[in-house]
Amino acid sequence: MAGGIGNFGLSWGYVGAQSCTADSVNQGSCVQGLGFKVGKAMQRIDARLFWDAPGKRWSAALIVNILAEKQYERWTSMMGAPFGTPYGWVTPPRSVALELSAKF
Repeated sequence: MAGGIGNFGLSWGYVGAQSCTADSVNQGSCVQGLGFKVGKAMQRIDARLFWDAPGKRWSAALIVNILAEKQYERWTSMMGAPFGTPYGWVTPPRSVALELSAKF
């Protein structure tokens, strides 16, 4: 790679589906319905492409988190449900970063 050293890495993570009980539904950690499902299985794939220049003075990396652009509902709060406004949190969307470094 242009006289330097490069590498590529993938990381994969998986969390299995949550078992739902009456308590977990009341707490909002396992909700079925409302147009979404909290507590289902989740996975993500991240990638990193790295290049180190000859002499290791310069380097660059391209990092992509969540390659599949899939977001999951992590939890909900049922405190606002009596008023028709339950709220929740979703996993972050895909992110891309370029990392450049130099040694002086």
